Amino acid sequence: MKGQKGWDNCLEDQRILIVEDEFLIAIDLSDLLERHGADVEIAGSVSDGFAALDPSEGRFSMALLDVMVGSTEVTPLALAMRQMAIPFVFHSGHAAESPWLQKTFPDAPALAKPAREAEILEALCGLIPG
Repeated sequence: MKGQKGWDNCLEDQRILIVEDEFLIAIDLSDLLERHGADVEIAGSVSDGFAALDPSEGRFSMALLDVMVGSTEVTPLALAMRQMAIPFVFHSGHAAESPWLQKTFPDAPALAKPAREAEILEALCGLIPG
């Protein structure tokens, strides 16, 4: 576990996709990650998330995914990201009540909303190799 000091620059030069349908939460998360050096893109729907994965737009280092985006589960997007070797963290009010989450994505951390800033940073920084 990295200490707060280790989080100061760990997201520098990381391109992060946030898939979140609640606008204010998405903006707060984006602000947090940008303060720690990340380049952030927000997708407000699963279809927007798929569009953001277009290779011509550049590759994401990682993602922060809500489990339910509107009335749509993020599972198909998460499966596509796994195939593309893009690691992700789930950030959702549904994390605790989704038993399939850990079974289907055992390597993906799952944070319950509202997660503390330190928890989010720790989970995302933990995805960076080395």
